[in-house]
Amino acid sequence: MKNFLPLLTIALLVTFTACEKNDNDTSALCNNGILDGKETEIDCGGDCTDCPPAATFSCTLGVTPFVSTNATGQILGPSIRINAVDNDGRPMNFMFLPNAVNQPLPLTSAAFSYLGEPYSKGLNDTGSVTITGIDTLRRIISGNFAFSCTRITNNTQNAAKNGAFANVRYK
Repeated sequence: MKNFLPLLTIALLVTFTACEKNDNDTSALCNNGILDGKETEIDCGGDCTDCPPAATFSCTLGVTPFVSTNATGQILGPSIRINAVDNDGRPMNFMFLPNAVNQPLPLTSAAFSYLGEPYSKGLNDTGSVTITGIDTLRRIISGNFAFSCTRITNNTQNAAKNGAFANVRYK
């Protein structure tokens, strides 16, 4: 019995030492799908790997470039809506049902303002979005788009062409 007590003490010491929390080990925090620790976004920034770059959004609207560094995404039911405001304060948004990557998806709605006039997707308007990348854990999406919309005040059509969005965060 005298020999058993030192062995028990050593076994308990090893057990509790092995269970000590290591504050320098961030691998568990950086891969748990939760914004925690020093992360600036889910599982990135702080002590984790760098976060993806900020969102970009651009297209040709009619014959005018539309460029935004202020693009966001929003989950609305099963759809994702991309919202952007260009550097001149003009808004644009479109919505689609996310599906497979690299396959054209039909737009369910679209709207923009061009030269001060509002446009929205009408029955005869066409358009699609192709998702080129989606990170469902961090909720970041990238893709390409093109669509036409009808001017609300006089039924003329205009189009967003050569559209691209990258690293848009959606909630």
